[in-house]
Amino acid sequence: EILRHRTLLRYEALARDERYGTAWRNKGACLADLGRLDEALRCFDQGLALDPDAVSGWSSKAACLSKAGRWREALGCLQEAIALDPGLGSGDRDGGAAGR
Repeated sequence: EILRHRTLLRYEALARDERYGTAWRNKGACLADLGRLDEALRCFDQGLALDPDAVSGWSSKAACLSKAGRWREALGCLQEAIALDPGLGSGDRDGGAAGR
């Protein structure tokens, strides 16, 4: 029930403004949670098209690709995230860009 509620909230955010990259990433995360990986990846791509510097977009897409067994693509997305936030790969989150 909670997952369904989260999904509805994310769809509502997109209904307000389809140019909102965070809403696309959130919708993608919700679809990935539901196992709808192809749809989730399309949402992550849409979010990244709107906000290519979103570290969370790259890392979320990597997680989804990993879940789908697409390891090489997942690695490429992680490399993009680390390029944007070098602290991401070091385990030192205090020095990284928070909230991206």
